[in-house]
Amino acid sequence: MTRVSLPWAFSDEVTTLHVTSELGHPTLARLLLQRGANASLKDAHGRTPLFVAAQSGQASVVKLLVDHGVAKDEQDNGGLTPLACAAFNGHIDVVKTLLEKGAEVNRKVLCGETALLAASQSGSVAVAQLLIEFGAVVDMASENGCTALMFAAQGGHVELVELLLNAGASADVENDDGFTALWCAALTDDAAVAELLLVKGAEVDKKQGAQGGTALSVACELGNVSVARALIEGGAAIDFSDEIDVSPLIRATLSGKAGVIALLIEKGVDVDKQIPGSSTALAIACDHIDGGASVDLPNQDGLTPLIWASRAGNAKLVQLLLEKRASVDLANPAGETALMFAVSKGNVAVVKALLQAGASVNKKALNGTTALGVAYMEGYEAVVKVLVENGAVTT
Repeated sequence: MTRVSLPWAFSDEVTTLHVTSELGHPTLARLLLQRGANASLKDAHGRTPLFVAAQSGQASVVKLLVDHGVAKDEQDNGGLTPLACAAFNGHIDVVKTLLEKGAEVNRKVLCGETALLAASQSGSVAVAQLLIEFGAVVDMASENGCTALMFAAQGGHVELVELLLNAGASADVENDDGFTALWCAALTDDAAVAELLLVKGAEVDKKQGAQGGTALSVACELGNVSVARALIEGGAAIDFSDEIDVSPLIRATLSGKAGVIALLIEKGVDVDKQIPGSSTALAIACDHIDGGASVDLPNQDGLTPLIWASRAGNAKLVQLLLEKRASVDLANPAGETALMFAVSKGNVAVVKALLQAGASVNKKALNGTTALGVAYMEGYEAVVKVLVENGAVTT
């Protein structure tokens, strides 16, 4: 059968049977086969008509070609099989047809991936379920040791992660670089996957990679607040140091991730922990500010670093921010200032530092509340005394 060059096919030297298969015309494809069309002829990319039919989701044509004797597991120039290609594209009818016709469910392509690994990258739960039912090995890894669970976790495919775990996937298996699915989940800011992995028994403080960091280490370095919070609430050690003696706080500070820094402070991290022979997180933060980082940049909730530090009761960080000229009276969207947050925690030292820096003692939040009102409401007599001594209006 002669090849034709079609402009819309990017001059891939396809045959008429290729075109018919891709467009899904089983009647015409059958006629071509009856007239002697070569069903095994490949295009410029090494794809047979069966491959292009599988790629485009044409299940009826796939069945026709397989019944005609076309090799089910023939790879294209990139090493993909029709099954892996259909699995990646979520074509469940094609996947089912190929499996029922005897395609090898665990056959590896040139990069060492299986159809299940392909489906896990695209997040197709239905295809993955079908592959498992036909005997796909859930922990079979790619050439670099990555499993379907790792791909699903990094893609944020929580339903697929649950399916794989329920099918027996190991939560703590490592790839060739020493990373687990929990680490992969920490690369994104999708807390749902991390939470599920922890519920299913993933080791929260497992040391990973060449530097021996934890999932929290990478979440902090990348500024993924939601995942970092999930990990901490799942028991992750916040003052942990990796093989090069770097803590999650130091990583977050070096990367300038204010949201994660605030979270760690809120959770009680040791802000004085040092890199041996080097600096504390506070010193590094100071360098960032000196380098031009905004000391007043609020997070998505409108909380400035000073408000965060005041709410956490961290006097050292409050003092650092004030020395770097943080705006003492900047408020959140509700009109609440750092002073009000410090008062709400009963922290006399922070309250005094803010007042000495010029905090407005009688400033009102949008609901009309003042710092003194908060102190009265919380019953902090020592704070009330300090506020009154600094001009708080009592009437």
